[in-house]
Amino acid sequence: SVLLYTVSFDLVKNRFQTLHVTDTGSKTKSLLLDDEIGFSGSGSKYRFVNMMPNVAKVDLYFGTTLMQTGIPYLGSSSYFEMAVPPASQAWTIRETGTSPTSTALATYTSANTYIIGRVYTTFASGYKGQTATATRPYISFLLNK
Repeated sequence: SVLLYTVSFDLVKNRFQTLHVTDTGSKTKSLLLDDEIGFSGSGSKYRFVNMMPNVAKVDLYFGTTLMQTGIPYLGSSSYFEMAVPPASQAWTIRETGTSPTSTALATYTSANTYIIGRVYTTFASGYKGQTATATRPYISFLLNK
């Protein structure tokens, strides 16, 4: 096999952490984040991470509601809460500065992304302008708890 990327981090005992890896070849980067897993609110809790190398800043929308704005490449938002919505809507990511009705970089629809008491890390990945399955933009959800 061929070594593609190596990195070292000091992990902390009894701390929940996620290592995000993005880009390819010599441009590969990683981001280690501490995860929150405790939440007893009446909705869901989220953090948004931008792992799209060729987009300077991205925004996260739920329907036409702006949830997080201006998240830079290799950056993350603070955790935020959302009450469980009355109807299913699409999550979208757009370049910062574009309108909430402009063409989204990526879209995701699932009722499993807002279940009461859950904590999620939502992340943007892929490359703007790409259409191949392996490289096109995606919005994804990681269940922390």
